[in-house]
Amino acid sequence: LSRLTTFSPNLVVTKNIINLMYNHFDWTNQLSMVLAGFVFGIAIIFVSTILARKGEFR
Repeated sequence: LSRLTTFSPNLVVTKNIINLMYNHFDWTNQLSMVLAGFVFGIAIIFVSTILARKGEFR
């Protein structure tokens, strides 16, 4: 449950950023925007899992 509570706000933030990207959609920047959102989401998930593991090992 602790992992979910730390995880869900990050997912909401990622979803909001993706929504902002698609609201200001530019066809020339489509691929770079999708890649940036994808990499950013993976980075958030990676950091949150590391933080969750550190919390478990404490």
